[in-house]
Amino acid sequence: MATLIRHAVFASTDTNGFTSSAIDTTGGDLIVINVASGAFTFSDSAGNTWTTAVSETTFSPESSYILYAWNANVSATHTFTITGSNISPSFEVLVFSGSKTSADPLDQVNHAHALAGTTIQPGSIMPSVDNCIIVSGLGHQDQTNTMSVDSSMTITDQITQTNGQHVGSAAAYIFQGSAAAINPTWSEAAGNLFAATIASFLPGVVLPPDENVFIGEPQTGSSPIQGGLR
Repeated sequence: MATLIRHAVFASTDTNGFTSSAIDTTGGDLIVINVASGAFTFSDSAGNTWTTAVSETTFSPESSYILYAWNANVSATHTFTITGSNISPSFEVLVFSGSKTSADPLDQVNHAHALAGTTIQPGSIMPSVDNCIIVSGLGHQDQTNTMSVDSSMTITDQITQTNGQHVGSAAAYIFQGSAAAINPTWSEAAGNLFAATIASFLPGVVLPPDENVFIGEPQTGSSPIQGGLR
């Protein structure tokens, strides 16, 4: 069963890249980042490889990139570095456990942008299996209003735009039970430039509790190991 281990939001104070303060990612196996920024490179103190799942960059730096590191290296003092000049970056970090670790867990993605209006949807995705981890990201230019989202998604963190420092961004997630199409609506009070993304990630394989799985040769009188996470 997937769990959200940790989450945080970080933002530039001068439009340039920066290194975040440290967070404890111990126990996680999938780290997902929503970045709103101009062109950048991304790295971390644990030496992970960062892959772009999906991006919407029409109105850069009011953009949204979903980055992820799977079977991730974790640390009790984990920092994240975004590099670039005059890129106005902000980003949300979401650390999960219970994702697929035997292969790349990325499943489905979509993205969209809006020049004006009070709502945006990233576009529908249909996860390929039950119990996926679904993350939606947002980039925007609103300096005052907070964002909301439907489809039973939970916003982990968000930040409004501050001119001369960073653009606005937000991230939300849901652990979906039975696989179903999802296209969340992000909303706010004033017309805005928006970039929205969404991605689903495969869960670890949970063996049914009535399935008997032996590891090695069972000894006389021993009981099978039942269930488990792969």
